[in-house]
Order: sequence, then structure tokens, then C-alpha cells
Amino acid sequence: MESVGLKIFEAIADMHAVDTHEHTYPYEVLTGKGLSIIDILEGSYVFWVTDPPEDRSDYKSLVEHLKRISGSAFYKACSIAVKELYGVDIDPPTVEALEEASRRVREAYRDPRWIREVFKERSLIDTALLDPYWDVWGGSFDPDLFKPVFRINMFLFGYSREARDHNGNTPYLLEKQLNLEVHSFDEYLELVDKALRETKRRGYVALKSALAYDRPIRFEEVEEDEARRVFEKKGIGVTSRDIRVFGDFMLHYILGKAEDMGFPVQFHTGLALIEGSNP
Repeated sequence: MESVGLKIFEAIADMHAVDTHEHTYPYEVLTGKGLSIIDILEGSYVFWVTDPPEDRSDYKSLVEHLKRISGSAFYKACSIAVKELYGVDIDPPTVEALEEASRRVREAYRDPRWIREVFKERSLIDTALLDPYWDVWGGSFDPDLFKPVFRINMFLFGYSREARDHNGNTPYLLEKQLNLEVHSFDEYLELVDKALRETKRRGYVALKSALAYDRPIRFEEVEEDEARRVFEKKGIGVTSRDIRVFGDFMLHYILGKAEDMGFPVQFHTGLALIEGSNP
């Protein structure tokens, strides 16, 4: 007789899922960079807890770095996935295993269908929400697998043309695309409105905040006049309070527009700054 634990495991293993958080680069971007196990480790955030080797081909240094954190959840999860997907055991890390893993990763990605196979067939993910923070409009992706969400962080940084969110994005890059020049606060709000309408037109299914990587995620109610005052400084003499006030107003403004347009909004906290967490 099968144990209850085994039955539960098998039932879970057969479940299909909707993946609510992905940053999968387009196939041509991935294959154009000379993929190796380094990219898999980086995409699994392993290099948040240890340093990558200065030379991507220096597997000896990579092994030494990985040994320091081989007991971490980052590395354990990644090594399990590498073993299941590529048939190579990199735990504990060795030069030979990592070199072989790199070879198999490159071999797998020669097939343009590999990404789809990993999601649909291996992971039983029917749909994944794609957050393409590197490209406002997402670039190329498999529309049957991925449903894009629109990152809103940059709109809280419109108080200055020099300001950027943590991914280096600025809303003013949209001026040319949306055929709109911004000189006043009213025109800035029009830029935001137009961007959200374009997002809807392009088939994005939700808006997404990753603002926990930029600032605290407590957003106070702020009068429009206060945000306008900050905007009219044009980035000159802007204080930390000004930046927060402007961002607070813009977040509430965007949420109001999202409600009007029927956009769900995702709030991603991640590891982030964790300010205000308890404990």
C-alpha cells in the first residue's frame, strides 16, 4: 500500500499551475550571449549570496565560490533543477560537473522549443506572467505561454529626467514612442495615462509594482498639488521627502487608473529593502 506522503507527492507532481512571476528573456537574447551554467546560477540569484568568478570560464574559482554557499536555499534549489532538467549533479560543485552542465545547457538551448518544453512539459505551467523589466513593451515572447505584465516603477521617478528606478528605467523614454513631449505636470500625467492605454492595447494582463526594490512600500495619501510642486522643481533641490511625496501620489494615481481600466495590480516584495518588516 502506498504511503499517504507518496500519494500527496504524486498528486502535487501532476498539478498544472499558473506561474505568476517570470523574467524570461527572449530566446534570441539568451542564445546570443554564449550560455553556460553561470547564467543558470545568475538567474537563480545564487550570486546574491556569493560572488561570480571574474572570468566566466574559470570553473575552478566558481567551485570555490559555490562551496561557500552550497548549503543555501539558492544553491540547493538551483542544483535540484539542474539535475532534473540537464541530468548533471552539481551538488557538491566540481569543475567537471559544472563544465558538463554548461555543455548540456548550450545543447538544450539550440532547440528554440526548449523554453516551452521546460515550462509546459517539465513544470506543467500552463501560463506564466512575464515581467520584462528590461524592455517596457516586452520584446518577443511566446504569447501562448507568456502573458505580459507592465512594470510601473519608473512612473514614480518622473520628478526628474535624471532619476531612474533600480533597473535604470525612466518614463521619459516613452515620450517618443507615445508621440508626446512632457513639459508640465499635467502633460506628465497624460504620459502616464497614454502609457497605460497603450499597455492595455498591447494585451498586457496586469500592472506590476516591484517598488520594494526602490523604496518603502508604505504609500501615504498625498494631494495632487504637493506632487505638482515637486515636479515643478525639475529635479533641482529635490529632497528625500519630495521624492517620497511624489512617489506616494503617483502610486495612488496609477491604482486609480488601474481600477478604471480593469487592470489587476501585482505587488512584488521579494527580498528587497525589507524596510518596515516585522520581524
